[in-house]
Amino acid sequence: MNQKLKNGEAKMERYYLYGVINQEIERPDMEKAAILRDFSVSQLAKITEGKGLLDSSIHALSRGTKLFGPACTAFGRQGDTLMLQRIGDVAKPGDVIVADAAGSTSLSVIGERIGYYMYKIRKCAGIIIDGAFRDTAGLVDLGVPFFGRVADPNLFGAIGPGAINVTISCGGVVIHPGDLMIGDDDGIIAIPRLIIDDIVQEVEEYKWI
Repeated sequence: MNQKLKNGEAKMERYYLYGVINQEIERPDMEKAAILRDFSVSQLAKITEGKGLLDSSIHALSRGTKLFGPACTAFGRQGDTLMLQRIGDVAKPGDVIVADAAGSTSLSVIGERIGYYMYKIRKCAGIIIDGAFRDTAGLVDLGVPFFGRVADPNLFGAIGPGAINVTISCGGVVIHPGDLMIGDDDGIIAIPRLIIDDIVQEVEEYKWI
């Protein structure tokens, strides 16, 4: 077998195992977006007229949770942990991991071990899971800003394929890599990267909210 054919087969094998992994994404100007930290999700929802609000069943694991940063997205099948095991190697410090886990309320896709790697080692700003999680006490002890649907101790495994840094649906909202994710006790709002400047201008005009 010639080398070109071998390389092609190796690429196909990686695709069927891992799917699509985009290493680089466009992130917003976080210095310019920083003013949005001063506003609650409820205040921002008033400005956006509710656009970008994730399903309220995706809730904070701990009271007093604050989350702010650009989305690094993952897509996987129900109960499949592979993309969440891999995304930590792609995410940059300050990114928020946003995972479309099919909205499943069974078969967890993340627990303390993956959460530790993302938060303590890779320095991610938080984690949002449209699906189930486990190791609740461990995640709380980590102090990671964490949002998910429900705790479930069952784990399926790392199967693949899936995708990293592609457009996903999370909590009924379309999320693009690099969109700004903001979360607190009231929920999560996603602000598309391309309109962040417009939202910043609006909040500067409505500081009284």
